[in-house]
Amino acid sequence: MNLQTTGLSHNFQENILSYYDIGKWKLDQAIFLHAALVMGYEVEDCLVIEDTIIGVEAAKAGGFDVLGFANNYHEVYFHNKSTRVFHSMDDLLHLVSSST
Repeated sequence: MNLQTTGLSHNFQENILSYYDIGKWKLDQAIFLHAALVMGYEVEDCLVIEDTIIGVEAAKAGGFDVLGFANNYHEVYFHNKSTRVFHSMDDLLHLVSSST
């Protein structure tokens, strides 16, 4: 629904996955592993962008490289858990490019 509201849903096509698809609940590493499998990627070829500490922990538990999207209040927690931390979506393209 959020992707439709923002006009972004066409960018994802059939690659919209849910915990309901796999019978798990937020936030479990299984959703990240499921997404990699469905899209045909190995864990080491993936990059997760997450805005919650529990999401970062779940992705890391699955073996993923994780960028933490943090605000100033939560930044300290993200530094201890994420591969890298960023504060502005304007920085994301550069971070993703440097991760490949």
